[in-house]
Amino acid sequence: MKKYSSFTKISLIMLFFIPVLSFGQELVDEETFRDATGHEFKVGDDLNIGKPGSEKGYKYIQNATKKKIGWMGKMASKVSEVGKNVAEVGADLGSGNTVAKGAQVHNTANSTSNLTQTGEKLLTNEEDIEGQTLRILKFKVVGNEKRGEHFFAVVAGPGKANYEVEIVPAIRSGEVVGLNDSLFNTEK
Repeated sequence: MKKYSSFTKISLIMLFFIPVLSFGQELVDEETFRDATGHEFKVGDDLNIGKPGSEKGYKYIQNATKKKIGWMGKMASKVSEVGKNVAEVGADLGSGNTVAKGAQVHNTANSTSNLTQTGEKLLTNEEDIEGQTLRILKFKVVGNEKRGEHFFAVVAGPGKANYEVEIVPAIRSGEVVGLNDSLFNTEK
């Protein structure tokens, strides 16, 4: 029987038991998120917002409403191109119906694209959220265990805007500084 050094034995024990003993971030249920340090965040809690993490603004807090409008504008632009192409094909084939339908799709999608651009311009003057408390509405997970999961709190922002906060990195960067008016311990 082969003898193992005490270092090898300890290494094997650590390899098998540490994953069981360590806790990562997790969604406990639909209304509770627990980070690696054991802090629990619940739907209805208030996140205290700190300063932006970079010169360009918040890195881990994004206006979800603005993201949706941007996506819709890109989609409308693509549909507008398709309508234009259909109208051109109709002209090549000598089909007045196809030209009319293509032009109609192009014009409608173009109007939608212009409307979303106007909405984006209005949202660029959005309220500053620094120093505010934003209420957690729900949690969501993006990704998977194998490639990496990102945990977000969807929070109610000023006006009718919702924000997505990637909780753990936002706390590390100082973009989120507390929970329910209690500041996190930032000493290392």
